[in-house]
Amino acid sequence: MSAPLTDISCTEHSESAISGRFVHTHALQVALASSECRASHTGEMWSEAMLLGLGGGLSAGSLIWNFHAYNAAVLTLGFHHCWNEPERWYRNVLRRIGAEGIWRQASGHRRADRALESAIRHGHNALCWVDEHHLPYLHVNAAFDGCFGWVATVTAIKDEQVKINEVWGQPMRVDTTQFQQGRRRNADHRHRLLFIANTMQAPQLH
Repeated sequence: MSAPLTDISCTEHSESAISGRFVHTHALQVALASSECRASHTGEMWSEAMLLGLGGGLSAGSLIWNFHAYNAAVLTLGFHHCWNEPERWYRNVLRRIGAEGIWRQASGHRRADRALESAIRHGHNALCWVDEHHLPYLHVNAAFDGCFGWVATVTAIKDEQVKINEVWGQPMRVDTTQFQQGRRRNADHRHRLLFIANTMQAPQLH
């Protein structure tokens, strides 16, 4: 059983709700803003459109997931470069803009919890890979428990709830126990976490 997460918040600036259009570009935009990593060409917050372009732009692909136990199939469509490899997409964008991404993926839940708390304590919004079914506001059917991952941008932990800055701009709250369970549910991205260091290097636009 996981121990309770410690109450902790980012700075007021880091907790500010930012709305967006797409889960990955929005999550990265929010994480960059919380670490004061601004666009080198404007000095302002990175736009989702620019991040999408730097990540390889638009593309198209599909996968069919067959669930024999339920005699069902799910068609998944993707419309951006590396749509089925989100970690690769994040790494590509961060390299190209000169930002340093700090990745954590502990095998045990205690180390994973400490990594999340440390990121928040140091003022970073933490991007956490979570099973979609364990985020109640996504309303994912229990039949798909453990099937699909979501990137949740955590800004605070308080009163046994995790505060998440979601793409629609409204802060959402999830019970810490349920959130912890969601982080370890999917074997391929169990306990994966990303935050952005407060340093910028020369962009590598290639």
